[in-house]
Amino acid sequence: MLALNVFSLLVFLALNHLAGSVSRLDEKTRTMILRSLLAILLAFNIVKYVFPPLWGGIWRMPVEFSTVAYFVVPLLYLSGSKRGKTWAAYAGILAGFFYYMTMIVAGGRIYAEYTPANIYLSFFCHGSLYFFGLTRLKTEIFLRDGKPTLYVGMGMVLLNAIVSRPLANPDGRLFIYELLDGIHARSMMSASTWQTWSWVYYITLILLVLWSFRLFYRLNVLFLQKATQAVPACRNVHANRLSNA
Repeated sequence: MLALNVFSLLVFLALNHLAGSVSRLDEKTRTMILRSLLAILLAFNIVKYVFPPLWGGIWRMPVEFSTVAYFVVPLLYLSGSKRGKTWAAYAGILAGFFYYMTMIVAGGRIYAEYTPANIYLSFFCHGSLYFFGLTRLKTEIFLRDGKPTLYVGMGMVLLNAIVSRPLANPDGRLFIYELLDGIHARSMMSASTWQTWSWVYYITLILLVLWSFRLFYRLNVLFLQKATQAVPACRNVHANRLSNA
């Protein structure tokens, strides 16, 4: 299954190139592309998660960060929410980036038992989120006064995972619960050691999340600075707002 790892890398590179190309289009065309893509993403996941129980299937509560993003990101962007635009871009790029990094490093091992259809659909969903988030990061100025939405958004994902645990997929492997329970960290130490030092694990998780917020804003400034240097006519338009970002 090494071919899957290589294929993941190629798709990831293609998404980066495509996001760069779309970010250079005029705003009307770019918006139409993003809205169409997210409408398809939302419609597909409504069919996947909402309809099966109506047909006698099993209800699977969306709890993973990326699965929640399948719904929240399109709804925020398609509704034109100004308050939620920061969270939508952040959630999209975070969910997509870490999915593709996982696939590049260990995709063949993790997805060895999955059908090709499931793999390709997962590629599409995560790829759509990453493409959307990266394109927005390259074209939209995100001021730091929108940072509270990142705290609220992450808190809501965490609360949803905790409250919805009884409704989550009991047969599948859910990364968010492995992360919250410290499964991999626990496997590397004794039970008594974990009880003593588990606080270090959770503080590290919190610090990594906070660092990801900071990195999001930093990348936004870097991308826009690069764009304004490439198009000198835009430099004066964005200079003052970038200094506040």
